[in-house]
Amino acid sequence: MVYPSSSSVDERPLPQLQEGHKGEIKKSAIDSYQNDSAKPRSACMPKLINIYCDESSHLENDRRSFMGLGALSCPNNRVRDFARAIRSLKRENAIPDKQELKWVSVSPTNIELYKAVLRLFFESDELRFRIIIADKRGLNHENFGHTHDEWYYKMYYNLLTRTLEQKNRYEIYLDIKDTLGSRRVRKLHRVLCNAMWDFDQAAILRIKQIRSHESALLQVADILIGAVCSVNCDISTSDAKRQLVKDVQESSGFSLARATSLGEQKFNVFHWTGTQV
Repeated sequence: MVYPSSSSVDERPLPQLQEGHKGEIKKSAIDSYQNDSAKPRSACMPKLINIYCDESSHLENDRRSFMGLGALSCPNNRVRDFARAIRSLKRENAIPDKQELKWVSVSPTNIELYKAVLRLFFESDELRFRIIIADKRGLNHENFGHTHDEWYYKMYYNLLTRTLEQKNRYEIYLDIKDTLGSRRVRKLHRVLCNAMWDFDQAAILRIKQIRSHESALLQVADILIGAVCSVNCDISTSDAKRQLVKDVQESSGFSLARATSLGEQKFNVFHWTGTQV
């Protein structure tokens, strides 16, 4: 499988960050959910990391110039803790437990919940996020011998290869795109394993398609993708969403409109432009 070239531009953080937020979540709000019986992991043992991936404006003819693909990573043994913390935030804001968090659902009536979820993300050292903003203008799939769907999964390859580390093990969950994606997901699994010299699939244990209602962290990924894409993808937005974009900019220290350094760990933005042939 041949992958298009890509480029990135470093961005210096914004000069000043806010000193704090109203209603700041204390560490105990997250840590209180940690399993006290969990035994400390040996320093030589690889960590198991879950990665939750979602996308925005991925269709070929959706009249959008850019596509966003994002991945949120979390230690496997902390996934339930964060899910419980998010349910607690919903209850504090009088939102039903089963109501999904979605960028498209942000409104003045629920904005405090979304602000709290963003604080939860930025105040935790265990949650990380990476997004690729891919320029769809001038794509010529025929010249590269692939379809738009094949290009879409190649972008997932570009997203994930910068996220994976040899020292860890991974389970990767993709928001289900369609019922025909399982074959390409299996191929993506094989290609990623080969790139990591993981020929027995001992490092990347699985890549699985799931629906957004099955994972609170996949929903958090959707919010972060929505915030970055609203800045980069010429998407009209509301005052409530603009407030969340501002919160993300201030908490990350980045404008979201430009790429961060490749080495940025907490909140990494990468701009992809295909080779013109």
